[in-house]
Amino acid sequence: MTSTLTKSLVAGVLFLAALPAAQGQNRNDQFLKTNPQLMATFVEAAAKPSTYTVRIKCSDKDAVLGTIVAPDGWIITKFTELKADPICKLKDGRQFPAKVISWNPNYDLAMLKID
Repeated sequence: MTSTLTKSLVAGVLFLAALPAAQGQNRNDQFLKTNPQLMATFVEAAAKPSTYTVRIKCSDKDAVLGTIVAPDGWIITKFTELKADPICKLKDGRQFPAKVISWNPNYDLAMLKID
């Protein structure tokens, strides 16, 4: 974890711990996505991982998300959702056909490879 990411996560946790109980309001409301202060603390922490997430399509339909685990095109995803030949769509919009290299039915994981 980078030091900036670590600092963002620590700031978020400290923010949550420092929230005072609101008078006449359910304390859990402070933890909702509608609380802008809460969401602001996690913006940086969520930005970087989204660049490693790919949308996997099968038969021209969104099937599942995957995670890039190596810069040379290795992607891990949920195996049981791969009903046809997978196409991986990157965050920048580029699409690549993927090859299922291996899978583990015990963990429902598949390793894909794109060029």
